[in-house]
Formats: sequence, C-alpha cells, structure tokens
Amino acid sequence: MGEYDCLPPADEWLKFYRNHRRIYRGVSDSFRQINDDVAKAIDFYEQYRSAVSLSRHITKDELQEMKEELTTAERKRGEAQFQEIQEIIINNFNMNNIETKKGTEEEERERLSALLNKPEVIFFARVWVPCLYLYGNYSTSLLRKARQGDDDALEKLLRLDKTVIADKKIIELFHQGKVAKKQAIHNLFIKSLNKKPKVNLTRRKFKYELAGLISAMSISLGQRLTTPEIKELFDATSKDAGKGRDIDFEDKNTPQALTKAVNRARQKWKTIPKPYRK
Repeated sequence: MGEYDCLPPADEWLKFYRNHRRIYRGVSDSFRQINDDVAKAIDFYEQYRSAVSLSRHITKDELQEMKEELTTAERKRGEAQFQEIQEIIINNFNMNNIETKKGTEEEERERLSALLNKPEVIFFARVWVPCLYLYGNYSTSLLRKARQGDDDALEKLLRLDKTVIADKKIIELFHQGKVAKKQAIHNLFIKSLNKKPKVNLTRRKFKYELAGLISAMSISLGQRLTTPEIKELFDATSKDAGKGRDIDFEDKNTPQALTKAVNRARQKWKTIPKPYRK
C-alpha cells in the first residue's frame, strides 16, 4: 500500500473496529476508482454477496432446481464472468502491477495517494486484512475477546495494532496488571507492545493463499474448482506474461501435496459464507 501521510485520530481509529459497514463503503468506493477491472471485481463481489444472502433462505433442492432452469446462454455468461474475475484477482494481486486510469504520472500518483490515504483504507490495510489473513478472524471479534480478558486475542491485537491500548477496557487491563497477582498480564502487554505479528510469508505461500481464496469463492458459488483447474489459471496468467508455467505451483512432491496446500489455505477464508445451510 505504500506510505501514509498520517493516521486518523486514535478515537476515530478505534471506532473502525465496531463499524465494518463504514470500512466497506470507504474501501469499495476508493478501490472502484483505481481502474475498471477493480470496479468490475467489486461489482461481482456485491452480486455474489446478494446471491449468497438469498440462498440462505432456500433449500439445496430448490437451489439445484434454479440451476437446472438456467439457459445455456445464462450458464456460459456466468462462467465467463467468474473466469474474468479470477483472472483479475490473479493479475492484480500486487498493487504495483495494477494499471491505473490514464493521466500524467504526477496526476496518477496524487490520485492514488489520495485514495490510499483515506482513513477507512488505511485501517483496512493495516488492521482488517491482517486480522483476517494472519488470524482467520475479524478485527471486531478479536477486540471483543481481548476486552473480555482473552490473553491470546490481546497478544495478537497488540502485536498488530498498538493503538488498541487506548481502548478504555484494554488500558484498564494494563493498569490492573501492575499489581503483583496479575504480573503475567502486565508482562504480556510489555512483550506484545515490543513485538510484531508472527508471520512467515513467501511469494509461493501468498499465491497458495490466493488459490485458497479462489477455491473458497468457487465452492460458495456452487461451482467448485479443483486444484489442477486453479493451477491452470495461474499458469495461463504466467504464460500471458511470457514466463511459461507458474513455477510457484510446480510442487516438488506430488499433486496431492499441492492440493493439501491449497486446502489449508482455503481454511483462512472460512469467513466466506456457503451458498446454503442444511
């Protein structure tokens, strides 16, 4: 995301933990302005959320009946749209690779800087996404647990976002930890405030996580993609860039090992809802 000009005031920052709707609106509005591909991906995601919300009120048999009623043209149009979104996700996973709207270099730099320095976008990049990716949980849930005295949640948040110590209940935990009987909690604060989140991220691991996201999305849409099919998407993108097959998916062991890696990565995206529930 690059450098930020400044952070929002601490009190406003802490309110973001309890206001996902504002974060979503701010981030989606900003990202739509990056380029048409990103805007298209956001539109697809919103359509997907609406479809998932609707599917919760119908049975598996009713869902299957709706699929069978689709015409061949409708099926092909849906498959083409999903394929296009997958390619957008893979091609634009690195912000440095995104082709922005046309303008002079200085104008584009200023425009992107303004978009990425919005308070909601900063919180999204520094807290919301890391909480979901590193811990498999929403920032709101982690803060709630930390305020209730969950040591694990408290340590994770303090490592990631030191500002949470300004929360009234969190600072009270720190204050009470000064007494002898609660020395352990005081030590946890001191250790966590001086350390960063525990993470070991490589390019290959990041791509596996991305493959896990695509797998989770395909399952939630009722069109599950196998690991070989997802690998083909990455290979195709790599070939389009003139690099041959994607070397990060050339697992040294077996296809089964690659499948297990993608399956593990998919668990990080367990917050993506399923299309229906029994």
